[in-house]
Amino acid sequence: MIGQLPTSVMIGERQIDIRWDYRDCLNILLVFSDVELKDYEKWQAAIIIFYPDYLNIKPQDYEEAAKQMQWFLNLGGMISESGNHKPLYDWEQDEQIIFAAVNRVAGFETRTTEKLHFWTFMSYFFEIGEGTFSSVVSIRNKLNRNKKLDKWDMEFYKNNKKMIDIKEKLTQQEQDERERINALLNS
Repeated sequence: MIGQLPTSVMIGERQIDIRWDYRDCLNILLVFSDVELKDYEKWQAAIIIFYPDYLNIKPQDYEEAAKQMQWFLNLGGMISESGNHKPLYDWEQDEQIIFAAVNRVAGFETRTTEKLHFWTFMSYFFEIGEGTFSSVVSIRNKLNRNKKLDKWDMEFYKNNKKMIDIKEKLTQQEQDERERINALLNS
């Protein structure tokens, strides 16, 4: 299997096609970060995105379908799931600086290519070198671990705080409550 990029997975005794383009996979990751959805809704939406023929997956195979999707998104088991930690990047918030860095590694504009395998896209992502994105991630990492920022980091952070601080994601109900409290405090 060396050098092969999977475009299907085995579920039960059947080979099932998957949506392997990086755009679909990033949409799945966004689904899992959606604070408005319940966990089962996230899994349902992810399965619908990942499997073009999801209606033909038997109910007894749902768990295996979810595991195979997770295996694929973890790059064939290469990425291990770690415990609770603050994220170092956010696919939505950091979209522009991520694509700038990925495109530099790839040598072309990845967003204009018709199809690009998720594993290939992530290979480019992992090879991101020095630049804006790596500076942002480095500073976030130091802040998350309560490490002191050096002079350059401190100045970059001060000048780019909006870019560096990951915005808190709130449900609509939480946002409404925050706005109600702010209105009371400001009246």
